[in-house]
Amino acid sequence: MQIITTHVGCDFDGLASLVAAQKLHPGAKISFSGNLAQEVRDFIHLYGQLLSAVKVEEEDLHKIKKLILVDTRLVARIGIFGKLVGKKGIKIYIYDHHPSTPEDIKGDGGLCKEVGATTSILVELIRKRKIPITPFEATLFTLGIYVDTGSLRFSSTTHLDLESVAFLLKKGANLEIVSGFLNRNLNEKQNNLLRDFLEKAKVKSINGVEVVIIVTEIDDFVGGLSLPLHKFIDLKNTDVTFAVIRARDKIYVLARSRDPSINVSEILSPLGGGGHEFAASALIK
Repeated sequence: MQIITTHVGCDFDGLASLVAAQKLHPGAKISFSGNLAQEVRDFIHLYGQLLSAVKVEEEDLHKIKKLILVDTRLVARIGIFGKLVGKKGIKIYIYDHHPSTPEDIKGDGGLCKEVGATTSILVELIRKRKIPITPFEATLFTLGIYVDTGSLRFSSTTHLDLESVAFLLKKGANLEIVSGFLNRNLNEKQNNLLRDFLEKAKVKSINGVEVVIIVTEIDDFVGGLSLPLHKFIDLKNTDVTFAVIRARDKIYVLARSRDPSINVSEILSPLGGGGHEFAASALIK
């Protein structure tokens, strides 16, 4: 069995990378390593019939001979599939755009380089190998790139991301669908959380950098925590923002940086967090 998976809390770059990797490894099946981001669940609710994924239980792990990882190379972020790392007879292919760390899984193949989105790496390979894609796939791949590059505005964006989007537009990517998921309205709980962010945000000067820190608590689970945070950042035009949100027995830490000198992934790594230099998160139980 060949399995393609991504990090727990799969986002749009992760989802798009899963589908793109399947174009390169057509014999492999997609399987999620854990929960999905709220916006990804919403997307699958609408377009799930165009995507195929299988559920892998622990007792099925012995059947897997090839594991393809996308948008991560950290064993702590791939759920039960982490048990396959280091086992004999398992080939691991990795496609990732995050900066390398000493904890990285060592793969047998794939491609890793620091660009705006993992999807861009895979789209480049699809383009070079002249593998056909549908307009729906082109739209999903564009969404993955747009989300991780801030619609090509983040300083992490590279020429490869731009070239990949240009190629996808030629293949029929629908920017109206992409825009619809990028500019979704907040639901009632998310609006309440945004108001909470605005009330509780405090600005601290740390080594000459203005850092916004928000500490709050919620009684009920709020899906899509990153959406009200992005709205807050747009409203306040902040460069570095940390949101610490307690929800019963869990604490969510979200970090965003528009300052190239502030690597929020590095800052959150002692908390077991992951992401990249401009956007990272951690979950503390």
